[in-house]
Amino acid sequence: LSAAERSKLNLRNILDTTEKCPLNGGDQVLDFANSLNELLSGGKGAEVFREFISSPVRPSKNLMDAAANMLKGKEEFVLLEDQLTSSNSIFGMVEKAIKNPSRKMALIIKGGPGTGKTVIALHVITELASKYSNLTSFFTTRSTALRETLKTKLKNVATASGANASGLIRNIYDFKPCHFREGEVDVLLVDEAHRIQRSSNYMGDKKNEQTYLSMVMSLLYCAKICVFFIDDHQGVKKEEIGLSSTIIEAAEHYSERLTDETDHFKERLLAYKNKLKVKRNKLNELVQQRDLITTEKYIGQYNSLTKSIGKLEGDVYKEYQLSDVNSNVRKIDVMTLELKSQFRCNGSDNYLDWIDAVLYNDLPAIKEIGTSFRSEYDFDVIDTPQELEQRIRGLDNPKAKPVQVARLVAGYCWKWTEYPLKNGDLAKDVQIEDWSMPWETNQGRARGEYSKLYAPSAELWASHPMGINQVGCIFSAQGFEVDYIGVIMGPDISYDPEKGKIITVKGKTHSVKGTDNEVDTCIKNIYRVLMSRGRRGCFVYCCDKELSHYLKGLICEK
Repeated sequence: LSAAERSKLNLRNILDTTEKCPLNGGDQVLDFANSLNELLSGGKGAEVFREFISSPVRPSKNLMDAAANMLKGKEEFVLLEDQLTSSNSIFGMVEKAIKNPSRKMALIIKGGPGTGKTVIALHVITELASKYSNLTSFFTTRSTALRETLKTKLKNVATASGANASGLIRNIYDFKPCHFREGEVDVLLVDEAHRIQRSSNYMGDKKNEQTYLSMVMSLLYCAKICVFFIDDHQGVKKEEIGLSSTIIEAAEHYSERLTDETDHFKERLLAYKNKLKVKRNKLNELVQQRDLITTEKYIGQYNSLTKSIGKLEGDVYKEYQLSDVNSNVRKIDVMTLELKSQFRCNGSDNYLDWIDAVLYNDLPAIKEIGTSFRSEYDFDVIDTPQELEQRIRGLDNPKAKPVQVARLVAGYCWKWTEYPLKNGDLAKDVQIEDWSMPWETNQGRARGEYSKLYAPSAELWASHPMGINQVGCIFSAQGFEVDYIGVIMGPDISYDPEKGKIITVKGKTHSVKGTDNEVDTCIKNIYRVLMSRGRRGCFVYCCDKELSHYLKGLICEK
């Protein structure tokens, strides 16, 4: 359609809508009152009012399925309350930046599971792409699964302005001084910001793609407006330092932090170079003395020094910085907003509050909340992994309209075989007594007759129909939602009857290493994330029988 034809079509749609749902201005209060009186008369007005005012907000559709339409300019979600406030705050920042191009700003949007952080981010990037075509805007996240799923959904999709939608989704490791000048990105939306890590460098980065800036500083440096969508209780690895307090401190002391990180880098680099110089001198001396020592001793010393020099050269390589980092900005204006209304877990705040109270051993809160959420949200403790699998398979229906998705997830307590077995099948690594299933696809896909049994990659496990045949881990589940989630609580979490609380078991997890406190926090955060992935229900199986008994006791009818 031409621009004129599109305008006519949009006008026709508007007229059709307003004919069905008439608009009333401030000078038409009486008309509006008369209309309501006519509609609600007949003795049922009070009943309609009670139903309207007491109706809970419920999740309407799966975000990943709606993403493509959103980027095409179709309204899939209506932002409500604090979601709308957050969205408007971002656009307010954009207007301020247009008037004052040298100003840098940051916004932290805090919210627990299901509060709509990703919905807001996609809504904003859609609006920016269609209304501000002259601005450079990107959506980014450290979650490879979320990023790749979005790119797959948006493949060959054009935004309302005609741009390729998948180009709006970028890898978080792209935002470094070697790729962008300071403030070159007008708006950067950082989803899952709690997964921000210390380093901005990726293992596959080339020498000229390295930076010494921390990831927080690198993101702030590249963007004029940087928006962080964050949940301070979703950090699942000790390397993940994306806390609201960390971002606020970096923004408010922006110039000082740039100077400190630059000076620290120069000190480290000088130390590496000095060590390298000493080692090379020793190697030269050894080569000159070759005829004075035995061949065996010479080879041993030579290999040792060569290996040490190689490691030091690698360290210098890691610390390499292509672009100088200079800035005239002293501080970045930073604002924090909080999302309180959640739209996952069937809108049950009680269920999410209950998870927090149970996992973090807030006993008074557990008693206060009780199990009132069970009338709002489907939750149960299952006795065997076989029964859990059967329940989840029965709830997964890819042919339904709309599609109903159910998935199994587990704590990362079992090894992960990277490549398929010789027969082409995936190794069934998650094994509990006589039950077993494979993790989602890792490095290599299944081959031959097994290739059609599984999702093609871990990134697509949550959205691909064959993901039902695999168990997801925290790294593929975080950032996603499904209709029903089945959670295997592994041997890394248990219940201590003597202490009367849930405890974690340090040596039973492969996902995190560190101090006892770091491991304890991360394991509990992992299960908090996994148990909040379901929009309509969550079912858990506990490897620890004491934990299973404890949870059953909490939810049994009094």
